[in-house]
Order: sequence, then structure tokens, then C-alpha cells
Amino acid sequence: MLSYILNRFGIQTADSVVVGDGENDVCMLKMAETGISFNSTSQWVEQVADYVFRERSLKPMLEVAR
Repeated sequence: MLSYILNRFGIQTADSVVVGDGENDVCMLKMAETGISFNSTSQWVEQVADYVFRERSLKPMLEVAR
């Protein structure tokens, strides 16, 4: 799905930021330029993510997505 969205809207992979929390998101986190794990309960997700956030606020992600 990530590939489809990037192609559909003409976005380069180098410009992509994704957020995931489950093992079903691992491929997407690997593919994106920046992968963020948000409150995941899976260590696998945290291992492939570039950033790991365990707090309830989305605010810290604003610094990463710039």
C-alpha cells in the first residue's frame, strides 16, 4: 500500500515518514525513509523503526517529521 500511495501522489521514498505499532507494519517501516514506532508492544517493530516513541502524545513526532 505504501508503494501505491507514493506512486499515486508522486512522492519519493526519500520523502516518506510512516508510523506503525504492529507487526503488520514492519514492511512499511522498513520501506519508508523514516519509520516511527508509536506505542508498539512488539520488539520487532521497535527494532526496524528509526525512532521509538512510548508516550501517549504525538507531539514528539513533530520534531522527527520536519
